[in-house]
Amino acid sequence: ACHCSNCKRNSPATAAPSTAVPSRKQRSLAVADHLTINGFTASLRALGIAPDMRLAVAVSGGVDSMVLAHLAWHTHPQDNLVFFTVDHRLRETSTREAQQVVQTLHNWGARCDILTWHDAKGGSGVQERAREARYGLLRQAAQTQKCSAVLLGHHADDQAETFWMRLADGSGLGGLGGMAATRDDADMRWLRPLLAV
Repeated sequence: ACHCSNCKRNSPATAAPSTAVPSRKQRSLAVADHLTINGFTASLRALGIAPDMRLAVAVSGGVDSMVLAHLAWHTHPQDNLVFFTVDHRLRETSTREAQQVVQTLHNWGARCDILTWHDAKGGSGVQERAREARYGLLRQAAQTQKCSAVLLGHHADDQAETFWMRLADGSGLGGLGGMAATRDDADMRWLRPLLAV
């Protein structure tokens, strides 16, 4: 069993019972509990990932992506993994947060590189521009490292959220589909192995 800080769980014998709606962090930890190492390996194989393929893992520092990073680190050959975190510089704390991600993965024995968005600025549409910048930086870094695919940490809660957001935006029936577990663009493959969880 792994003893890294991100894998520690409260013991069922000591956890206080609660009827409150689980937080996003609690739901994400439940994903890690539900998706065993063997189950995650099976998920990768179902997406066409073989052990000899080099993978990039996107790590935002949130629980979802840390769960993904942990599972990847303990299932895929470590020599075939690279980790990246993006510093959008949209908050004063963003650089420090990115450095904390690097330190956490360093404590595991993994290397994580910071990808910095140098054209960050506020204003209208900043979230969409930040999203496009994030994918652009990840694509370029993954290509440089000769990766076959980039792993993203979205799971079932994100899928539901995407559906309802598109519905609220007035999407027709053709536009209500959620995120795909795999997406291939011109020069990179994007995988969401936690999407069904």
